[in-house]
Amino acid sequence: MSKEGFFVVMALIGGGSVASLFAAPTLIRRLPPSLVNLPNRKYWLATDERRKVAIDRVAGLVGWVGAATAALLAVAVELAMQANLHRANFDNVTFVVVLVAYFAFLIAVVVRKIRLLKLPE
Repeated sequence: MSKEGFFVVMALIGGGSVASLFAAPTLIRRLPPSLVNLPNRKYWLATDERRKVAIDRVAGLVGWVGAATAALLAVAVELAMQANLHRANFDNVTFVVVLVAYFAFLIAVVVRKIRLLKLPE
């Protein structure tokens, strides 16, 4: 692939992924409750006030996931560029470490989301 093609593809994939994550809260606000997948959905989407609280909580988490995804893509692009510039193999060890950290972060976000959206006592 040409250099220009690589950067166009990465910009489209990276930009599209991150943009979709940051656009998710706006989309959730406009979707009917039956299409929103949240823990304890019936409770959190029953009133406009609860819906706003739930969406605000999820929006904060999605923002962090967007930032983490952007960082993961930046690392992947940097490693690919370094491998091409130095005509070396892709640094799999570094990428796997970053990927494991990314997935650990995603698991932590899911646990946090479940805790934030549990039913109040």
